[in-house]
Amino acid sequence: MVKRNQIHCILRTLAFSTFDLLFSFIGICFHGTSPSYQHFRDDFAMPYKFNKSVSDFFMISSLRMLFLFVGCFILIFNRNQPSRPLGHLAHASFALSIILISFTPAKFLGLSDNTGTEHPGNLYIGDIILLISNVFFSILAHRIWLGFLRAAKRIESIYERLEEEEEEITSSEDEESKTQEGRISSDMKTHIITRIFVPYYTGQVIASVVSSTGDKYAALIDSVKLMLFISVVWLEINF
Repeated sequence: MVKRNQIHCILRTLAFSTFDLLFSFIGICFHGTSPSYQHFRDDFAMPYKFNKSVSDFFMISSLRMLFLFVGCFILIFNRNQPSRPLGHLAHASFALSIILISFTPAKFLGLSDNTGTEHPGNLYIGDIILLISNVFFSILAHRIWLGFLRAAKRIESIYERLEEEEEEITSSEDEESKTQEGRISSDMKTHIITRIFVPYYTGQVIASVVSSTGDKYAALIDSVKLMLFISVVWLEINF
């Protein structure tokens, strides 16, 4: 169950990162009058300009991917309450999502700037893809991070339940061991009484009656009283 949750989070992160980078790549390739891979190469080769370059969208996608893989790393390798660091970083995830979403309208204004010949203000279809996908994947990245947090809490509950079951098994084994020891001790006491003391005092009763020169019934009664007293004491000790 734990491994399944971890693998599910890794696969979801891989799928998200693949589509995020793919949409950024496609958007940059369509940043022109016609789609071409050369647009992607040129955008990274040329000096960065905020109102002309769109390579920053690919860098943003890479940043989202890196941040989510940090969450996967915490979920897999932090076995001691992974929900705690994931919960703290959830605030950073939300802040990052807001910042990246806020970048979209600023970039839109920069790309649509038509204040001169160097800023024609042309918006290509690739630019629209990049702007929309940035908002979509920023929101989705934060939701995936919250999914990490829920998975961490489920994993912790599984570990807690396993520990409780192990403690119950250990306590039941201890109780059974104590019960067995008490039974053995009681059996040994019974064995000693029946094998040693009962025959001994029976012989004492017979001997006292036979060897008595006075009232034999009085000697018999005294011996029976003694055996009764010993039996009562033995019962009190054992129960």
